[in-house]
Amino acid sequence: MKKALQNGILIFCIALVIRLGVLALIVFVSGKTVEQLSLWFDGASYQTIAQSFPLPYGGEAIEHFRHYPLFPFIIYIVTVVIKNSVISSYLTVICASALSVVIFYYIAQQFSAAPFLLACIFAVFPEKWLSTSIFIYSEPVFMLFFLAGILCYVKKEYRYGALFIGLSCLARPVGIFFAALFFLWQRKEQQRCLKEQFWAGVLLFIPFVVFVLYLKYRFSPGPADIQAMPSSGGLVTMPAQGIQVLFPFVPLWQGLCDHSVLFLRKIYSTSICLLYTVVAGKMVFDAVREKTITFLQVWYIPYYLFIVSVQGNVPGDWLVAAPRFFLPIAPAGIVYICRNWNRRLLVSFLTAAFVLGVIFSLAVVEMHQGRYHVV
Repeated sequence: MKKALQNGILIFCIALVIRLGVLALIVFVSGKTVEQLSLWFDGASYQTIAQSFPLPYGGEAIEHFRHYPLFPFIIYIVTVVIKNSVISSYLTVICASALSVVIFYYIAQQFSAAPFLLACIFAVFPEKWLSTSIFIYSEPVFMLFFLAGILCYVKKEYRYGALFIGLSCLARPVGIFFAALFFLWQRKEQQRCLKEQFWAGVLLFIPFVVFVLYLKYRFSPGPADIQAMPSSGGLVTMPAQGIQVLFPFVPLWQGLCDHSVLFLRKIYSTSICLLYTVVAGKMVFDAVREKTITFLQVWYIPYYLFIVSVQGNVPGDWLVAAPRFFLPIAPAGIVYICRNWNRRLLVSFLTAAFVLGVIFSLAVVEMHQGRYHVV
């Protein structure tokens, strides 16, 4: 127990130093201040919502309904102490992502003899995870609560797991998918414990239901696009008109046929999809061969099939969004594929992943400044 705690603290420090170092490198390369970087991507929206608390989405924040409230709420809480929204935003993102890596370490302990190296890999890989851990994105807060829920489920603490997964839905609504999935998993594991299943179901879904009721009460009969957002467009951060569920890989094919998408973007997104597909294929093969299904496979396979089958209103949207929306299953893939690797192979992969993560984060800067529209 003491060694696990010490390793957790060390992993947190490693993840923290990596993120601060890459952020400093981005500031140096881009020539931008931290304040300017905090407004990139969705940063301005989240800070606006944070300023609207304690009754969120009032005033100017009403324009930012596509973003869910948990992340800006934490920014608001931290701002109460620090009195600076920019520093509060970065502190929330970087600390939440570093803590997510620590929780991943404790998850990996349940499956691998080398959880420390696996956690170091997750600190920098996938490359999209590292970049979303530096800029003002909601993924780190989502992953923090989501992985905390996963850890509880792995240890069969279903009520706590349900609570954390339920709260993750308020950071990114894809949590609803996992809430339903893990509720079914619990039913499989606890077929006779109906009372436990009931309370877990309540804890899973009540945070999201309360949020939707709050929106309805506060803004009904508001604009139709606002009312539709929580149940449709917000699901995958697509336009409020909604999403389409197609056959697997049709969204990828449509994106590849979209001439408005750069060729390098197509190569990147296709490579990411291929990587996740190989992992999914390995899991399906093992499940068929062993005639049983494990928790890691339940965590990974259904959501993978969902992502490769869902499309927004614009064909090219999938190529833009897919690397980001694969992230919730990346930890499962890392554990499943790398859990039996030897130390030398893990260190080699860690080194390559770190270099790739830094290069990708710098490429994001180049893209946002209009030099290359790639990632």
